[in-house]
Amino acid sequence: RTDVKPVRAIFVPHENITLEKLEEYAARLQTGNALLFEMKPRSGNLMWYSNAKAALDYGLSVQTEVTNSIQRYVDMLKEKNIYLVAQISCCVDERYPAYSSLVALKTASGMNYYDDIGMWLDPYSQKVRDYVVEMARELYAIGFDEVVLADLRHPVPDEERGEVEFVYNAEMSTSPSAEGGISGFASSGARTFLKSGLP
Repeated sequence: RTDVKPVRAIFVPHENITLEKLEEYAARLQTGNALLFEMKPRSGNLMWYSNAKAALDYGLSVQTEVTNSIQRYVDMLKEKNIYLVAQISCCVDERYPAYSSLVALKTASGMNYYDDIGMWLDPYSQKVRDYVVEMARELYAIGFDEVVLADLRHPVPDEERGEVEFVYNAEMSTSPSAEGGISGFASSGARTFLKSGLP
């Protein structure tokens, strides 16, 4: 298509999702046309109240001033014809694996894997994949025009820390790999989005 305008967005970190800050960002959109909200940072905190199964099962969604106001913020910005993008961290999450080790990427010793980036989720886990899809659906329903899946990647073992391999929770008929986990995650999500009629 040739009628699609390029998106030139200003990044809105999660701590700046307030009415005052969003009005400032909107006023700065003289050459840009979009705002990219960090709706789920690597901490695992959600900037909206989610009814996703994992969020309800493990108390990952908490009512705050931001979660209670996000719909109003989105509606206000849509009235200004601003293109809104939501970003969620897929495979790095400090909260979810802290409550359920079944979704965590593991070390050979059975510990939840973490590094300087954060705590990592198992890309082969169907629960993790379902959680990401449910979050994306909710963000589209709130009014976001696009959802960016950040951190859809796999860590590299740190041999200096004695890490040579990772352990996955899912039972598989073939040998798991970093590439297989991430490509499978991406293709699984794409198929689900298509079936749901999501972009």
